[in-house]
Amino acid sequence: KTSAVNFIVNPDWKKVKALARKEKKGIYLYGYGRGCPGCEVMKKHIFPSREVADYIHANYIPVIADLFPASDNRNAWEKQVDIFKKDLRISSFPLHLLFDSEGMALTRFGNVGPDPQKMLRALHLSKEEKNQYYVQLKKFDSNTASEKEARTMIRFTRSVHDREMTDSLLRLYLRKEKTIFTSEKISFLSDLLGSAEDTAVQIILNNIDSIKPLENGYKAIRRALRLRISSKYPFIIQMQDDADNGKQVPDEFYIRQVNLHFPQYAAWSDELVMYARLNYIYKERQSPHFESYGLQYLEKHGRDIDYETVLQQVKELTDKAKNVETLTALEPWCDYLLNNYKNVNVIAAKAYVLSRTGRPEQARSFLANEKVKLTDPREIGFLESLKL
Repeated sequence: KTSAVNFIVNPDWKKVKALARKEKKGIYLYGYGRGCPGCEVMKKHIFPSREVADYIHANYIPVIADLFPASDNRNAWEKQVDIFKKDLRISSFPLHLLFDSEGMALTRFGNVGPDPQKMLRALHLSKEEKNQYYVQLKKFDSNTASEKEARTMIRFTRSVHDREMTDSLLRLYLRKEKTIFTSEKISFLSDLLGSAEDTAVQIILNNIDSIKPLENGYKAIRRALRLRISSKYPFIIQMQDDADNGKQVPDEFYIRQVNLHFPQYAAWSDELVMYARLNYIYKERQSPHFESYGLQYLEKHGRDIDYETVLQQVKELTDKAKNVETLTALEPWCDYLLNNYKNVNVIAAKAYVLSRTGRPEQARSFLANEKVKLTDPREIGFLESLKL
């Protein structure tokens, strides 16, 4: 009732195509599902936008479909939507499908959030052939594609939530690779993680010992473990619900539950739970326990996890620290990172720690010494912009 977009409900697909040809427009299909939070956002924030409606009406014939209707008795339109679901591999919503006037699928994209400008940008970008998913997929040949082209196409499939195609192309890609145990390839696999059943999750968890020593290897393993464990025991959601309800549940409870469901990952459960509490509860709720718990986390797991996670925690603790004791405790972690993982953000963190613990001259001297070692103008400019 609040939509400014004049969707055709239960349309005749042949008549829609005829109308699109007559008006020289494409066809825009919006697919929703009942009880879908993202769909509610679309209904409340995107479709009431006159700017969005005007763009759609000027370029498309808009139709709408319940992708998973409750009844098994399908009308003609629902049967047509079932064909789309099978042929175009549709399994998630909200979904935006764009067709040409002949009914050929050009592209798709998923949730755009509550900002109408993001919706307009997605529609605008979809006009360019290079951004049209189904068009590019038809052109793609895994036998002749370079490694760069293969990765680009696989990432494209992931970005539009075509999980079946992501897994299919990933398996073909991996067959051609002599080894996957490099930091670059593991980072690529990590980017593809989205579901507990993804091929990338299986590969990472089947090769933990080979992946863990790689740069960002631990980070990839943690993401894969979260997906696999949460498929049976959504421990992060449970922790958040308990916190929302004021329940003081110790970490040991969630650790035991993780170990009960996944005894094979018992060696990882303590870090997973601590990381979740630190980042999804204390950090999100701006808890006063963030500082002390963050230091506990670093002390317990900092030397076993990936340097990027350590850097993330050091930076956030440095920015949020209100106690001098916290900053003093962070200095050895800055040195640890500098000795093992040279990074401009580590340099900045160390300078902040020195400055905020009453050593501004030492901080400036440290920065001056580190700047002369850098060659990237952006990194040098970043350090010069610091206000100590």
